[in-house]
Amino acid sequence: MNNIFFRIGSLNAATSIIISAIGGHKPWELDRKLTFNTAFNLHITSSIGMIISSYRTTNVAFLSATLFLIGSSLFSGVAYYRCFSNDKKFNRLMPSGGSMIILAWCLLALS
Repeated sequence: MNNIFFRIGSLNAATSIIISAIGGHKPWELDRKLTFNTAFNLHITSSIGMIISSYRTTNVAFLSATLFLIGSSLFSGVAYYRCFSNDKKFNRLMPSGGSMIILAWCLLALS
């Protein structure tokens, strides 16, 4: 088991719950609320992916966990920033983050 990704994944999951609790009480318009919910969903599922990856000892699983971390940071991090600041200047990074998360799940299946 790769303890570092188990710990990062667990802390990432806790962070997603904290952010969800904070953002869930905001009176945002529907578009921002939907973006926030999507960010949370990908954040929590990427955390779970990291935790699962930590139980595999292959290089592919290590790469998968790394992509979960980077992908969730790019997608969810940018989406959270957009929701809380209403600034869309980093939105172009979100598709790359989402693609990394998809690739991470595919690599995990191969590990």
